[in-house]
Amino acid sequence: AQADRGLALPRDADAPTLFVARLQALRGLALEALGRADDAVAALAEAQAIHARLFDAILATTPPETTP
Repeated sequence: AQADRGLALPRDADAPTLFVARLQALRGLALEALGRADDAVAALAEAQAIHARLFDAILATTPPETTP
């Protein structure tokens, strides 16, 4: 049910989502279990890149802390 909701959400095609990042990481783990190390590394690297883009987007929208 959560997967259906995650896929049904309207989004920009280039906008990364946490759902896609986790799905890509799971894909990497499955490929590793199947002995496809090169494909697994690529999938896990893509998941890491998506997480980095999400983190950067959060940092860009968070105001900097001010010290008194």
